[in-house]
Amino acid sequence: MLSAEERFDFEFDPDEAHQEEASFFRFQGKIYNLGEFCRISGRSPIDDISVLRVDDDSPLFQWDGYLTEAYDSMILVRYTDDKEAIVVGTAKY
Repeated sequence: MLSAEERFDFEFDPDEAHQEEASFFRFQGKIYNLGEFCRISGRSPIDDISVLRVDDDSPLFQWDGYLTEAYDSMILVRYTDDKEAIVVGTAKY
């Protein structure tokens, strides 16, 4: 659960119901919203600019999503097999 200050940072009204549905996590002292991540997918006919399509042999293929942090780095997320937790990593490019 986010504190009142954290909710303000994400522009959430403390009484809004959808806050409970949002998925936040803390990583390296920062709070992230999974809803802000873009999806990573294999090469497929998906016509969606928010999906990063990568080859099956790409190191990014093992991740489910990414968020660009700076011009040369990103935060990566991968759901566990049971979809109850996430693994978080970073990458430089």
